[in-house]
Amino acid sequence: MPSSLVGSRARLVHAPPGVALILVKALGFLVRDVVLTRQEIDGLLAGLLVSDQPPTGATRFSAWLRQNVDAIGRTYAPEVGPHIVRYRLQNKKEEGDTSWLRP
Repeated sequence: MPSSLVGSRARLVHAPPGVALILVKALGFLVRDVVLTRQEIDGLLAGLLVSDQPPTGATRFSAWLRQNVDAIGRTYAPEVGPHIVRYRLQNKKEEGDTSWLRP
């Protein structure tokens, strides 16, 4: 179990997809990010993370986790933030315009 490898005390809670979406939207509001979308939930429910093909990588997840255990969960990498900054950089109006720096 990955949680025992990283020393996590987190617990999984089963909830209907609609309830889970409401909960992750609230969490997203708190962290100012998009944690999970309806489309991602639909993909999970459709089994899109499952493959019938043999693994193509050479490293087992458990081995990778053991090698990186000191870095797992130490920082938060937002999904939305970097994309907004990149969009604002690409669409700034003129040289010297710093309005894209404001949230």
